[in-house]
Amino acid sequence: MSVDSELLKEIAWRAADPATRTDTGLGAPPDVAPRASADLCDAAEASLGFSLPPALRSLYLRVGNGGFGPGYGIVGLAGGHLSSHGESLVELYQVMRADDAGGTQWPARMLLLCDWGCAIWSCVDCAHAEFPVVVSDCADLSRPSERAQHPSACHGSLASWLRAWARGVDLWAEMFPGRTLSKGPIVDPFTGEVLRPARGRPA
Repeated sequence: MSVDSELLKEIAWRAADPATRTDTGLGAPPDVAPRASADLCDAAEASLGFSLPPALRSLYLRVGNGGFGPGYGIVGLAGGHLSSHGESLVELYQVMRADDAGGTQWPARMLLLCDWGCAIWSCVDCAHAEFPVVVSDCADLSRPSERAQHPSACHGSLASWLRAWARGVDLWAEMFPGRTLSKGPIVDPFTGEVLRPARGRPA
């Protein structure tokens, strides 16, 4: 399912404003990465071995190569907005699929789309025609096989998830009713220097 032009405009307007670009709360949001080319999208699909969801491809081509959206922002393709560990969308998928510790491999065609912190990710399931968005919630970043055991449904399609975000729906509250999205500051215990300010919505 593709994204219609009006929804793309709504997403672009929200992404253009640093105050609404992501859901990270306090602190400077990332920059919106320059738009991807069709060739870059084609190369990503060749590396993945399957097509990107049309809605995601439209975002990369017409809004930007990541750096906006729910959580800490949608992860981009090569040269775009990367994960906190420096991986592109394709590299994240390849890393997750390469780890089959415990005999449970990360699901095929499940792309990690955006990070909410604390090893919580919104993922898009490209094995289904509607591209549902699911939540992976597991604290052990080093064990993708364990993360694969805990996905839960969030939105029936990527397009509906994007529409909800563009219109200001609290996606975190939908995923975890009653659980606040907030983190305290990280302070150097020796100097008192604030290494990372508090961020997110207060409890």
